[in-house]
Amino acid sequence: MKLAAAPISWSVCEVPGWGAQVTSDRVLAEAKALGFHALESGPPGFFEESLDYVGAHVA
Repeated sequence: MKLAAAPISWSVCEVPGWGAQVTSDRVLAEAKALGFHALESGPPGFFEESLDYVGAHVA
C-alpha cells in the first residue's frame, strides 16, 4: 500500500486567517520522519523549493 500526505495535515492552508502555519521545511522533515514518500503540493507557493528538492527530502 502506498500513502501520501498533504500540507493541510499540518494545518497549512491558503485560506486567509486560517491560523498559524508551519514552514515547508518542518512539513518535509516531519513527513519523512513519519515515513511518507509523497506529498501533495499544498497551497500555491508553499513549497518554494523545486520539486526535486521536495522529492529528495521525503524519499
